[in-house]
Amino acid sequence: MNLDHSPTRSQLLPIKFLLAKHGAVGYSVLWRIEEILLLQGEEFREKLIDIIQNDLFVEVDKINSIINILIDQDLLQEKDGIINSENISRQKRKAESISRSRSMAGKAGRAKYTGEVTGEVPEQPAGTIPPVKIPTTRKKFVPPTAIEIEEYALSRGFKLDGKFIIDWYTKSDWRDSNNKKVQNWKLKILQVWCKDENKIKKGTRKDIFPDEGQDN
Repeated sequence: MNLDHSPTRSQLLPIKFLLAKHGAVGYSVLWRIEEILLLQGEEFREKLIDIIQNDLFVEVDKINSIINILIDQDLLQEKDGIINSENISRQKRKAESISRSRSMAGKAGRAKYTGEVTGEVPEQPAGTIPPVKIPTTRKKFVPPTAIEIEEYALSRGFKLDGKFIIDWYTKSDWRDSNNKKVQNWKLKILQVWCKDENKIKKGTRKDIFPDEGQDN
């Protein structure tokens, strides 16, 4: 199914505002969000941010800012941390309706041809087919280990105490400060724990990897 990315007249001003604020990056993020929502129908904000960050290498704060602008400009909607788009839903329903109509027309044409050849009266379709909602499948959350947290933090330039973080979230059954289930632990680590005071400063590699450079 193809999505028409051409903005409607009502979308031009919001998109101009987005371009003025974030330039081409803003439009690239909007384009990627539309593609994700076309396939999924809706998605958690945290998951959406993680996908865009990995695909487009855009900072988390900037992605959040762009999403907030799109929500303020009514191009996206958010409820209980779940992002969707009424505009994309309308386009999806329209495309599905056209696809069904073409399919039914093809079947009717084949049935008519078959009836003319065999002399049988083709069976008429009993009304339209109701739209089918595509279920969204979400992976079951698997808590990380302390080592996984520390290694991921190091890969991002931070030094964290993985055991402390594991104990912190285990007490709350892996719920955040808003009592919402953690869906993506890597994103949560970046947003909550990777602060300036935990950032690895240049020249401190020996403090983090003390065994490097020592003779066996």
